Parts: sequence; C-alpha cells; structure tokens
Amino acid sequence: MKQISQILSQLRSRNGLIAIAVLLAVLNIGRLAIGKYDDIMTGIQTKRALLDQYQTTTRNLDRLKNKLKELEGRQRQFDAHLFTGNSASEITSAMQIQLQDILQQAGLSPESLRPSYRSNQGKNKIYGEVLVKIRLTGRLNNLVKFLALVYKSKYFLKIDNFTFKAFRNNQLKVFLAVKGFYRQAKPKPKPKVRDRKVSAKR
Repeated sequence: MKQISQILSQLRSRNGLIAIAVLLAVLNIGRLAIGKYDDIMTGIQTKRALLDQYQTTTRNLDRLKNKLKELEGRQRQFDAHLFTGNSASEITSAMQIQLQDILQQAGLSPESLRPSYRSNQGKNKIYGEVLVKIRLTGRLNNLVKFLALVYKSKYFLKIDNFTFKAFRNNQLKVFLAVKGFYRQAKPKPKPKVRDRKVSAKR
C-alpha cells in the first residue's frame, strides 16, 4: 500500500509540475503574442501617421503649385507692359519708337529725342529703367493730349521731369524726360558646333 501511495503521490507531483510547466508555457506564448500584437499596432499607427503626413504634404504641394501658377500668370501680365530687348540700345530704340508714335498721335513733332544712359545700370540686371529726354514746341492742347496718351500707353511710362516756358504764337517750349521700364530678354542658347573631321589627303 505504501508503494502504491508513493507512486500516486509521485504521479500527482509530476502531473502538477507538468500542469505548471504547461501553464507557464501558455502564459509565455500569450505574452509573446501580446507583444507581437503591440508591435503590429505600433507599426500600423506609424504607417498611418506617415500616410496622414504624406496626404497633408501632397495637399500643401498642390496649393503651392496653384499659387506658383497664379504668380507666373501675374508676372506674364506685368512683363507684357515692359519693354524687352537684348541690350540697352535695343530697349531705348523700342522706347523712342513708342514715344514718337505717341507724339505723332498728339499732333506734336519733337525737336530732340535722345536717350540718357546711366552708368549704374548693371549688365546682369533682369529688370531696369531707361530715360529718354524730349525737347519740343507745341500748343497746350496738344501737350495735354500727349500726357494723356503717355499714361494710357500699353507700356509703363513715367514723366520723370517736366518744364516749359512760353514761346511765340501761343506755343510752349517744353523740356521733359520720360522714364520707361524694361525686362532684359533671355539670351538664346548658342547652337552646338559639331566637330568636323578633316580627312588628311595622302
């Protein structure tokens, strides 16, 4: 009987140890599963945060693109009112032609129409200004018409200096300087010169 009871107690203790071992294994597996789940959820939340950030950045990028298009459109409208040319002489020549046309429309004929170059005009400036000095003789109504046409012009023109004095036959001797604004034209890319192979004659 004692041997049987000892065997039963040993079996019970073994079963208990096995049960405890199984329980610990199950708990360990559960802990690992919970840790893995937490890692998966953390990864999902990180990816979701990155996706939200990407969507926000994309929306901001779209807004920036639209703003850039709007600014480019405004710049084109602004540049349309500027003289353009590859050099100061070309720009002033275009401005002189424009002023001569305005003077003709106003019924005036200039005695002198000459550009005034400034030494501080940088060669690499994209935007700048030129000055044209005019001397003429005419009646007051023609002069008023000329001034009105200057400010109605397609181009940005500004009367920089204006003096006059009475002349004969109810006419006025006028001295004025008109300032015009320009945008330097973009230089055209130089064509690539292909190397020609010269065959030597033997």
